[in-house]
Amino acid sequence: MQPHQAFFRELAAEDGIDVDLFCGYRSDCAECGFEVQPEALEIVQALSIPLEVSVVFE
Repeated sequence: MQPHQAFFRELAAEDGIDVDLFCGYRSDCAECGFEVQPEALEIVQALSIPLEVSVVFE
């Protein structure tokens, strides 16, 4: 994120442009999950964008 932070901030600020971060997780185990390290959420905080998570259990 750091090298391109200014670019993403400008992009997110433009009219008509929506920026969001999407994470998908698919598993065939009913008791599985995932972990997101705090550093990985820096982009969400820096850009004030939503983090969308889709969880699918098959």
